[in-house]
Amino acid sequence: MGPQEKRLFAAGALMVMLLPLSACGGDPPQIVDYSPQRNAVDVSTAAPIIITFDHEVDRASVESRLRLQPATTGTVRWLDGRRLAYEHATLRASTAYEVILEPGYRDPAGNTYTLRHHWSFVTERPPFLAASTPGSGDGAVDPAAYLNLDFTREMNPVTLRSAIAISPNVPFDLRLDPGDGRRAIIAPSQLLTANTSYQLLVNTAALDVDGNQLARNELIRFTTGPLRALRHWIAFATDSPDGAAGGLWIVDERGFPRQLFDASAVESFTWSPGGESMLIQGAGQTWWKFTPGAGETPLSFKARWAAALAHRWGFGPAPPDRRRHRPGHRPRRRRGRRGAEWPSSRLHRRHLWQRRDPGL
Repeated sequence: MGPQEKRLFAAGALMVMLLPLSACGGDPPQIVDYSPQRNAVDVSTAAPIIITFDHEVDRASVESRLRLQPATTGTVRWLDGRRLAYEHATLRASTAYEVILEPGYRDPAGNTYTLRHHWSFVTERPPFLAASTPGSGDGAVDPAAYLNLDFTREMNPVTLRSAIAISPNVPFDLRLDPGDGRRAIIAPSQLLTANTSYQLLVNTAALDVDGNQLARNELIRFTTGPLRALRHWIAFATDSPDGAAGGLWIVDERGFPRQLFDASAVESFTWSPGGESMLIQGAGQTWWKFTPGAGETPLSFKARWAAALAHRWGFGPAPPDRRRHRPGHRPRRRRGRRGAEWPSSRLHRRHLWQRRDPGL
């Protein structure tokens, strides 16, 4: 065998030896899908980064090379062998972020990707107050009105509640509109004072559902008008969980009750003829006069039953010899306008009641 033949034989032998090695190799893993997409805008600050590879990868080699810029804390959760979710802390609003996967990650066979992956996106704007009812500067606001705040994004009701202050101070409840989470409904626990200037402040501790802070403090100024009859409201007394008599509440078509009276347990109540005040029976045959928006006054007598007297005569106990007012006796009912019925005594014992006119 001459030198030329020997060289050809050696080359052929080397190729045969390399065939098993080449069969063990392959293409390095490639990214085939990801989100947010390149140059996406208005991306949720809470949305995770999702990356999908074309085949299974060595997880540790990927995790050590994946990051966001500006830097943020986060962890990688693998959805399967080739797909991951990078879950991070709430990102900054209105900020450009870059997803970076440094070169050197590989698959389980050792095939290594040698190029740097990177793409950018911009996060959503922070929430801000878009409108309110009443609006800032409004006057003659009904003291019984609910207050509405309309935001550009759905809000977190817990943080929103703690970020609101009303001056003069008024306790209140808050809930999101069931039909639109961007609207917050504030129900003052008592009627606002008539002909009074109020300020409602919402500070930046309020967060939306993604954890973004309100863009700026919001201040709403308004003035209430005179007291009005509580038309189209339903008044009702409640029982506590142990069955004892509770407080007195009102509710309208919004279905968001607000408490009117809590100075005593409420055994029964009745409206005055003009609908401007109430006579409330408390515990131990005590009685209270209550005017929505003006407060309550304990009355000086005790009785099983009492009623409003003629105009300007106030309230008084019933004579003991009047059969129709004896405890346990079912009062006669009489027809009212538009077919409405009510007991002639107008005594309400822990049940829903709606006056047609002129009160509720």
